[in-house]
Amino acid sequence: MNKDFVEVANDSGTNNGSFDVVCEQNRGNERSTILTVSGGGVNKTINITQKASNLGSIEIAGGVYSSNGTLVTIGSFSMSTDIRVSMTSPQMGRFIFPTPIQEIDRFNGNPASFLRIRVSEEIPSHYKGEKVVAFLESANGNKIYTPKKELTVDVYSELGKKVFDLNIADGITLGNTEIIDINSALNNRPNIAILLTNNKKIQFINFIWKAVYYES
Repeated sequence: MNKDFVEVANDSGTNNGSFDVVCEQNRGNERSTILTVSGGGVNKTINITQKASNLGSIEIAGGVYSSNGTLVTIGSFSMSTDIRVSMTSPQMGRFIFPTPIQEIDRFNGNPASFLRIRVSEEIPSHYKGEKVVAFLESANGNKIYTPKKELTVDVYSELGKKVFDLNIADGITLGNTEIIDINSALNNRPNIAILLTNNKKIQFINFIWKAVYYES
């Protein structure tokens, strides 16, 4: 028997017995249904609720190149993936991606931000306004890259999603080479750690970005 998003095996029988309720992975909003079990003149209802998928998207900035390799402009890029958020303490936050990601599409994002993450889970607002003092670490904690521009964290809600922005001073422009430098440092590195003031730390686990786009 199928009902809404669930499938029930062995949905009839005699005397004592059991049945299994199976549902596919939820790729949308939270959903609910009710099953009614009847027998011997007794009816029982079972409420089933499946939480929304934690699908989020991430926007970054990178170079847009002409077919001959000339840098034309700085563009915003985005990709969608299943992002989990783990805030293990007020000082440590993690955005965890299931596998390294490299495919990115053009996106008309916020020109003031070069890293934007939208997730369904809560992102503590106490990261808002933090200044980044060291941007990139290797897995063993050694610094790979320290930004030359001031980077500021912003946290807010947008269309039901929690949004984490890392804004770059002077915005995303062709003359602001910070973005290009960061992309170069990040390529093919599986771990990113952003160190913030007040001993706060945000990590991006299993995340690789390669923001390069060639216009025809």
